[in-house]
Amino acid sequence: MLVDYTYPGASIFRFGWRLFNQFGAQPPCLLRETALFDTLHSELAIVLEETRDDEIDVDRLATRLLDNDGDKWLIIGLTEGATAVLAYDRLMNSITRTLIETDGLDGNRGRHIDHKRTEGQVLESVQQLGRAYFNWVHPRYRWVFDTEYTVE
Repeated sequence: MLVDYTYPGASIFRFGWRLFNQFGAQPPCLLRETALFDTLHSELAIVLEETRDDEIDVDRLATRLLDNDGDKWLIIGLTEGATAVLAYDRLMNSITRTLIETDGLDGNRGRHIDHKRTEGQVLESVQQLGRAYFNWVHPRYRWVFDTEYTVE
C-alpha cells in the first residue's frame, strides 16, 4: 500500500515513524560479525569454558546468548558458576534469572527475581548484588561497579 505524504502533518508522521522503527519496533540488536559481538563472544566463551564443569558447546551457547541480547531482553551477566544468566526483561520490566542448559537457555524455568523495574532501577539492583555475585558482567553494566558510581 502506498502512503500519500502530501497531507498536512506528513513530515511529523514520517519523523514519528522513523522514531518508532528506531526505538520501538526494531530496537538495535547486537549484530554478528562486528567487533563488539566478537569481543563479547570471546569473553563469554572463555568464562563458560573455565567456569562450567559439564561438556557444553561454548561457541554455540555464547552465540545464542548474544543473539537474544538487545531486543526485549538485555543480558546483565552470568551467575552461579555460569549456570544461569541474569537479564532485564523489557516487556515485563523485571530482572529474570534463567538457567543455562548444555544446549541453550531453559526458558521454561526462567524466574522473575525483581519486579517492576525501570532501566534506571536495574542499575541500582545490579549494583546492590555486587561484582562478586557475577562470573561475567555485560559491558553495559560494568561501569556501575566503578568506585566513583558506587552508592553506599
